Amino acid sequence: MSAGVAARVDGDSISTAFVRDVANAENVTLPEARRRAVSDALFAAEARDRFGPFAARAAERRGEARALLDDVSRRAEATGPPTDAEVEAATERRFWELDRPTLLRTTHACVLVKDPKDDGPARVLAERIFAAVAHTSDPQAFRAAALAVPRSRLDVRVEDLLPVAEDGRAVDPDAPPPPGSTVARYSERYVRAAFAIPAVGQVSPVVRTEFGYHVILAVARIAEHRVPLEERRRLLEPEILVRRKELALEAVLDRARGSDPVVVERSASELSEKARVTE
Repeated sequence: MSAGVAARVDGDSISTAFVRDVANAENVTLPEARRRAVSDALFAAEARDRFGPFAARAAERRGEARALLDDVSRRAEATGPPTDAEVEAATERRFWELDRPTLLRTTHACVLVKDPKDDGPARVLAERIFAAVAHTSDPQAFRAAALAVPRSRLDVRVEDLLPVAEDGRAVDPDAPPPPGSTVARYSERYVRAAFAIPAVGQVSPVVRTEFGYHVILAVARIAEHRVPLEERRRLLEPEILVRRKELALEAVLDRARGSDPVVVERSASELSEKARVTE
């Protein structure tokens, strides 16, 4: 075999330099790199014989893509343990199980204000509801008393709401959303009024938010749950490594898009319709 050639496949030469590049990129031994290069070349040759040059190029790119992914993965893992910033970002995506502040579960009666002219009557109705529920201490009694107040044409909502933190994030730790989901955020005025209630089983005065006039019952407090930083670092490391790889790959693709602008060939759709793979 000629100098500088590691293998020949279907008339194509695989250079020793290419094998060294594969070994370095994929962090494998030279024999393993040669085996992978030969495997990819055989796959490409078979695709070229059976399906033509387009499929062959796709097969060649399969090997290139694998080398790229392996390199991205190796670099992400070589960066070191998760940083504090990475741990905090990952924690935020699952705060309810890893770094949960005290939560307050509430039930409220809200007189909705859909038209500015309803503002005055809505406040009057909310004051009547407050008077009716002022001495209730559980959601069922609160709901019954609020709904018993005549409402005329105004819209009144009585609802059990998700537990909420003082920063407005609302989540039920007994039925949490999937990690990374966007959690609800409650009105700042609502949250401030809810946390100002002196004790569970008591109600707030009437409070105005962008939705209307509320009377709030404090139903239960859920104690905070804080997992220490180092334990979170250990628990979140696999997730953080995956995120590192995703970000690194996105950066590579962004650079590629910037250097090789995509051109749409108008005949592509027509050619795709004509192209058929037959066994």
